[in-house]
Amino acid sequence: MTSMTAPKVGVHQYLGLIIDYNRDKDLE
Repeated sequence: MTSMTAPKVGVHQYLGLIIDYNRDKDLE
């Protein structure tokens, strides 16, 4: 893992999970 790309990828994945979670909650 490089110090530059790894954190950005982690943040994008984390935000993606939050968006998917909120989307699932809205569908219910």
